[in-house]
Amino acid sequence: MSVFVDTSALFAILDADDQNHEQAKQAWVSLITQGTELICTNYILVEAFALVQRRLGMEAVRVLQEDMAWLADKFNLAGRIHRRDAEFAEVSMVEVGTALTGRPPHRTGRAAEGTASGSCLGS
Repeated sequence: MSVFVDTSALFAILDADDQNHEQAKQAWVSLITQGTELICTNYILVEAFALVQRRLGMEAVRVLQEDMAWLADKFNLAGRIHRRDAEFAEVSMVEVGTALTGRPPHRTGRAAEGTASGSCLGS
C-alpha cells in the first residue's frame, strides 16, 4: 500500500500544539514501522517548508529537512506542471495518482483521492 503525505500531516507531526498532532504522530510511526510506502512531492514539501518556517521556526524546518524530505525522492515534479488555474501542491497530487495508477485520481474538494492501492495522510 502507498500513502500520500500532504502538508497538513507534516505540519501536524511537527507541531505539538496542533489538534491532530497525536493522531498524525501515531500514524507516521505506525506507517514507517509497517514499511508502508510514503509518498510526497517536491511541491508539497515547498508548501510545508513555507508553512513550518512561518509558524514554527527554523528548528522545525531543520527537522522537516533532516527527517522528512526523503518523501519527495520518488516524485520530483519540477518542470512537469504548468497550470495557472490550480495550486502546484494540489496538481502534484494528481500527477502522483496518475503515475501510480495509470489514470488520474478522482478529486473531492482539495484532496486528490481514489488511487488504486493508496490513501492520503493529511488534507
